[in-house]
Amino acid sequence: MIKKNTNLQSKSEFLKNLDTNVEKPRGVVNYLNFQIKTLDNIRYYFENEAILKVRSITDIDNNKIVKEMINSGDLEYIGRGILIDTSWAQNDFLIRQLVLKTGIYSGSTALYLWGLSDEYPYQSYMTFKRGYKLPNRLKEWTDGVVVRQSNPDILNSFVEKKSVEGTKYQIELYSKERALVDVLKEGISSDVINTAYRRYLKSDKAGVNKLLLTAKKLGSFEKVRNRLEIMI
Repeated sequence: MIKKNTNLQSKSEFLKNLDTNVEKPRGVVNYLNFQIKTLDNIRYYFENEAILKVRSITDIDNNKIVKEMINSGDLEYIGRGILIDTSWAQNDFLIRQLVLKTGIYSGSTALYLWGLSDEYPYQSYMTFKRGYKLPNRLKEWTDGVVVRQSNPDILNSFVEKKSVEGTKYQIELYSKERALVDVLKEGISSDVINTAYRRYLKSDKAGVNKLLLTAKKLGSFEKVRNRLEIMI
């Protein structure tokens, strides 16, 4: 059984927590049947999912095999109880959220994820509840994160999810409309903002009303209306 881990662990610390003394039925045939069943379960899991969380390992029955896959480099321990299949094209946006266990992609980062911008977000804008501070022990995933804070009443407004190939886990980000509103407060290039607005208007002209309604709820109606007057 895996001991539930809520803190960041090194790979070596994680491996020490794997219990390899899984009780098995006695006898050669029973032993072989047990191993075949275990391997089939693991294969089936990874045929359908690239990410494995620590708490799920007890369902796989044999932690020894998981340990062997980590040591062989076929399974990578990311930290905070998350492992990934190394053959998977890792999505850093998703992994960052899973490691931090909070945070919603917003502003220019959300625009990129929605395809409204071609500017890769080397700085990732994420919105958290007011008072949140990034953890000190997760530098690999917190470096480059720009923290935006929000009151609880609007923090979870206009949140959507985006699928990632190879996993059931999804990226949480603000809607196109909220991202277009928030980006006006970031002080980024006007070219990036104009491109995002043009693409949005081209893809969904009927979305103007939705965008204005979102802006009104977020207290930015005049800013967005002025921007639309320039674009239309």
